[in-house]
Amino acid sequence: MSNVWKKSGLGLGLAGFLVMSAWPWAMAAETGRAPMGHGRGSGGFIAGLDHSVGLTPEQRDAVHGLLAEQRRASQALREQTDVKIRAVLTPDQQKKFDAFLSQQKNNHAWKPATN
Repeated sequence: MSNVWKKSGLGLGLAGFLVMSAWPWAMAAETGRAPMGHGRGSGGFIAGLDHSVGLTPEQRDAVHGLLAEQRRASQALREQTDVKIRAVLTPDQQKKFDAFLSQQKNNHAWKPATN
C-alpha cells in the first residue's frame, strides 16, 4: 500500500474518531444535559439515567435519595472495614495505615469542576 493511501486512511480514521467522540457533547449542547458517564458523582449518573429513560422530577428526587443512602451505607461499611484492618496490624503498621488512609482521603476528596 502506498504512503498516500496509508496517510489518507489514517487521516480518515482520526477524523472519524474525533467526530464520534464529539457527538455526545454536541447532543448535550442541544439537550442541556451532560453525556452519560460524563458528570461528577451521582449527578452524572442521574443525568445519564434521565437522558436514557426520561425521569419525572419526583423520580429524579427519589433516585437522588437512593444514591445518597447508598453512599452513606458504603461509607459506614468502609469505616467498619478500616477498624477491622487496624485490628490485624501492629502498632507501627497502624500508624502507617492511618497515614495511608489520610493520603487516600486527600487524593479522592471532592474537587470542584473547572470550566
